[in-house]
Amino acid sequence: MAMAALGNPADTASAASENRELRRARQKARRKAAWIIRSLTETLMPRTRWADCGNPVGAHVEVKELNETGVMQPAKIATCASPWACLSCAAKIRAQRGMEIDHVTKAHLAAGGGVTFLTFTFPHELRDSLEKCLDTVTAGWRSLVSGAVYAGVKQEDGTYVGGARGRWGIVGNIRAVEITDGLTFGWHPHLHVLCFHDQPLSPEDGSLQEFRAWWSNRWANWIKRTLGRDIHSERGVDAVVVRDRAGIGEYVSKIHFELVRADLKDGRRKNRTPWQIALDAVETGDKRDMARWVEYCEATKRKWLVTGLAALRKLYGLPPEMTDEDAASQAQQGTVRVCVDGRVWRRARRYNRRAVIADALAAYETDGINGMLRAFQEAMPDQALRVRRRWLGPPMIEPVDDRPWQRSRRGGEL
Repeated sequence: MAMAALGNPADTASAASENRELRRARQKARRKAAWIIRSLTETLMPRTRWADCGNPVGAHVEVKELNETGVMQPAKIATCASPWACLSCAAKIRAQRGMEIDHVTKAHLAAGGGVTFLTFTFPHELRDSLEKCLDTVTAGWRSLVSGAVYAGVKQEDGTYVGGARGRWGIVGNIRAVEITDGLTFGWHPHLHVLCFHDQPLSPEDGSLQEFRAWWSNRWANWIKRTLGRDIHSERGVDAVVVRDRAGIGEYVSKIHFELVRADLKDGRRKNRTPWQIALDAVETGDKRDMARWVEYCEATKRKWLVTGLAALRKLYGLPPEMTDEDAASQAQQGTVRVCVDGRVWRRARRYNRRAVIADALAAYETDGINGMLRAFQEAMPDQALRVRRRWLGPPMIEPVDDRPWQRSRRGGEL
């Protein structure tokens, strides 16, 4: 009976292997998508930081084999540090923010506090620009949390009495915006908020329902005054109690996924994520999709991915949060297996909006350096390439050049 309950070890091992293969296939697909999007961005928005992302920093690029995974990853390349416009940088930045949100949320729950996950949406139309929609969300949130109705009345000793913050014991919140686009109603940015309370709310005693209704009414009034549009009382604001794995409710890991890991999601129903728009633009050449991608990049430029996190980290004595630049450029541990000449890398980087570099990295993972060389050579048949073994350092993939005066004096290295 015990064996039956535990299951067949062979089946368990097989399932784990299948999960690893599935996970690896998804990673490869995401890596390929990231390089395709970089190539598109360089075509549509040249001479921008986004366009330079992925280009060599120096004469060559180092390709590492990450420890214990066999995954190949380039080093010594430029990063744009955009959590919005670059799928590669976004994955690193959003993963870092997700970890930080996990730490803060778990610390707060362990201390006996409560956390509520709020989502704010509003009616939008196809003619609304993304910049206008984002301004509506940003200004709307500022309006919700300003004034005595939210903060209470300030006393002589500096404390506040009354207001929504005192009523529900709000000690802080973390905000993030998620963006999708639909063919019928256009851009759809929605605001996610993690609200931290000194005590948990509960649907059993009605406190959660009262909390949601307060936000819903205030949000609906703001949208009516600003846009002249009505919000259904059951659709404008959603509220979910966040609990740890021992409780009944949403797991912390799922909440951080919903809050910041939009890079791992696909659009729902007829909506598309910005990444899907970019990939569709490459696949079909649709000019509307290209225009939507450019609009998205411009509208999100210099926009914060997450706000409110720093104050809560300070409350729990956690280290300062990592900047987007540091998160995007942090190097994973691994061994440099091969170098690629900067000229080869740059040409492959922008080659016909194809994921040549992703294909070359995947080829190395399967067939080693010769596989990588073939992948580059097949993509660029007009340029002869070779592998040069060096006395110091890993081998180099470089162009065949018979003009010796163009080589460095340092052992022939380019």
